Amino acid sequence: MSHVRTVKSLFRPFLEFPTFDRAIDEFFSQLESQKLELKAMQQEKAALKKLENVRKDHEQRIEKLQSEQAIDKRKAELIEMNEELVENALAVMRSAIANQVGLKSDLSWQYCEGSPVLD
Repeated sequence: MSHVRTVKSLFRPFLEFPTFDRAIDEFFSQLESQKLELKAMQQEKAALKKLENVRKDHEQRIEKLQSEQAIDKRKAELIEMNEELVENALAVMRSAIANQVGLKSDLSWQYCEGSPVLD
């Protein structure tokens, strides 16, 4: 087993330097380069995560707006289906506003007649 390790160590790539100082300089230079590269990768990863979060938020907003749009479309369809009733209700409201009448107290007679406008 130790023989295999010795053989493996013979084939490992290595660099020779003219002085110990040059070897130390190269070592720390490589170490600093690795640190900077790691920091750049972490910043890129953080930026991609922020971008993904913005993308998800945008998709959620679109889904919410589409849902609200569907609800509004249904409301419009209901108004169109009940156009006459809506127009009657608007007429009653406009009249009450013009005459400064309170809808609950002064127009209660329409409840007795079974008017669907104030139901």
